[in-house]
Amino acid sequence: MALHDVKVTRLELTRVKARRKIAEKGLTLLKSKRGALITEFFKQIIKLQDIRINVADETKKAIDSMKIAEAYNGRLAVEMAAVEQQKANVLIKVNNIMGIKMPDIEKSKAMQTNSYEVAFFPSAIADAKEAYERLFSFLIDVAEKLYMPNIVFKVPLEFMTWDYYIMVCTVARNAIEWFSLYSQPIYSKRAFFYGVVEGSPLCPEYYVRKLDDKLVVPSNFCKNELEKIGVKGIKIVRHGIDPNEFNVQEEEVKAFRQRFPDDAYFIYYVASGDTRKGIDKLLEAVKTVNQKYKLFLQIDLHRSFEQKWIAYRDKLKLENRVFMNPSFGNMTRHEIAVKMNAQDLFYVHPATSEGFGLGICEGMACGKTPITCDAPPMNEHFTEKEGYKIPYTHIEYERHLNWMIFKHHMYNPKDLADTIIYAIEHPEETKEKGLKAKEKAQKEYHYMECYKKFLTL
Repeated sequence: MALHDVKVTRLELTRVKARRKIAEKGLTLLKSKRGALITEFFKQIIKLQDIRINVADETKKAIDSMKIAEAYNGRLAVEMAAVEQQKANVLIKVNNIMGIKMPDIEKSKAMQTNSYEVAFFPSAIADAKEAYERLFSFLIDVAEKLYMPNIVFKVPLEFMTWDYYIMVCTVARNAIEWFSLYSQPIYSKRAFFYGVVEGSPLCPEYYVRKLDDKLVVPSNFCKNELEKIGVKGIKIVRHGIDPNEFNVQEEEVKAFRQRFPDDAYFIYYVASGDTRKGIDKLLEAVKTVNQKYKLFLQIDLHRSFEQKWIAYRDKLKLENRVFMNPSFGNMTRHEIAVKMNAQDLFYVHPATSEGFGLGICEGMACGKTPITCDAPPMNEHFTEKEGYKIPYTHIEYERHLNWMIFKHHMYNPKDLADTIIYAIEHPEETKEKGLKAKEKAQKEYHYMECYKKFLTL
């Protein structure tokens, strides 16, 4: 509004105050709406976790009951019973939560099992029928609960509270766009982008400048790389772990370790499988070590990289020493902890490019001496007192899709093999380093100690 259009009168002041009051009421209403949706969302999530467990159990029971029914009465009898069943109908109602319509799915009476129907079926078929009705009921509950998050939340990898909004994601253009939206005062009092990079992000300068004084990273490496492209006011909060997750039962560890010979050494690596994870260098090092010691390796990687690395393994003739499972992203934290603890004395992290290297901290929490490349951020987690570091020879850059230029710290696989052999031949030294590494992980990387720093930023 131009200066000459402003009417400095008592009437105009009254009108401005009225508009401001309406705006404040609107803001309060929007916050109340958001709060109600978030509360309902977390209620549904808690229910959904229980339902999913029940669905898995009921699915197994239903399949088993069907097999029993077919074994006792034959497939034809089961199919005839299925044809006679009524159609399964549902009643869909609508719940209105602060203006957002949410589904409320109920079974119709036609779906209920009638006692007189059971009398016409053999007991095995009746049991199967009842098992599948229970399963169908759980599936309806899952469908109802899954609908809500698809409507309300479409922002990846984030959590939101009344006072803080923290977006956890790789620093990329689309993520910054989402952050710019949800970091506005209407959504949160404080907002942080908890980001990571493995090199230089491919973002225009005007995008990354939106992160000034709001960007938090887990390592000095990330901070230095992002400062190079102009981001200001970067803070550091390291990723944390729960040490209790890695205190697993000794019986479980022994049960897994029995898959490999007692007179051999075992190492474990879990990684997606892309180039920066250094699987090629690890395989070459394992081949060299096996010329002197019997060393087994298990890699849990993403299925999209399985055939690539199986082919490379076979080329090196390591079929009887290296085992690969396409289970990355499908394992529980407990399964990983058991395998981590099953290693002999040390943990090898062969990556050439990382944003943090959480696996190093997890290996340390298990009391395993870390063996990594002596380059950031891998070398930020421990000193020579707690582990072994391999010198890198040069740096290479790799464009990854359209969002990142990986910064690879390249090293000689023979140096990795020599370090592994040294750790094997000096068990007392390696064990002592592992104990110190575990102490450091528990003290400096406990998630409560790490993440509470957000409250002081």
